[in-house]
Amino acid sequence: NFRKSPTYGGMVPLIGKKSMVATEGKVWASQRKLYNPGFSPEFLRGVVTTIIHKCNRFVSQCDDDIKNRSPTDMLARSVDLTSDVIAQVAFGEDWGVYDGSNEGLRTLQTIRDLTVVVGENMSNPIQRYFGLRSMWKTRRLSAELDREMQRLVLRRLEKLRTSSQDSDVKQKDILSLTLSIVMHSKK
Repeated sequence: NFRKSPTYGGMVPLIGKKSMVATEGKVWASQRKLYNPGFSPEFLRGVVTTIIHKCNRFVSQCDDDIKNRSPTDMLARSVDLTSDVIAQVAFGEDWGVYDGSNEGLRTLQTIRDLTVVVGENMSNPIQRYFGLRSMWKTRRLSAELDREMQRLVLRRLEKLRTSSQDSDVKQKDILSLTLSIVMHSKK
C-alpha cells in the first residue's frame, strides 16, 4: 500500500475529498473494488469502438479545417477528443464537445475552468493561501461541479432504472457499471 503524493491535496477542489484518487487504505480499497468491473479486459475491449468513433469525429473536424483553409488548434482539438472519450467511457454521455447540444457541455466547461484555477493555485501557493478572489473562485467552481456531477449521477440512475426491465442490457460506461453493483447489493 503506497502513500499518495501530497500534491493531491491541491487537487481536492477538482477531484473531491472522497475521490478514489485522494483516498487511501480501506476506503480506497472498497472504492477500487466497486470500480474494478470498469477496468476489466472484457469491458475495455468493448470501449475500443467508442474510442474509434470519437477519433473519427476528431479527424473529421481536422479535415473540415483543411477544407476551409483554417488553422487547426491541435491542443484544443486534442483536449476536446480526450474529454469526449472520458465522458462517454466513464459516464456514458456524449457531451457534445463538437456541437454543444446537451447539458454535459456545461459540466465540461466547469471542469476546464476549475482545472485552470487549481493549476494556477498549485503553481502559486501564495495565491492559494492568501488570494481571496482565487479561494472564492475555487470554492464556487468546486461547488458548481459537485452539483453538476450529482445531476449526472441522477441521470445515469434514471437511465438504469428505465432499462432495468431488460436484464440483457450491458452497461457501456464505468459509472453505470458501478451504480448497478451498488443497486444490486442493496436489494
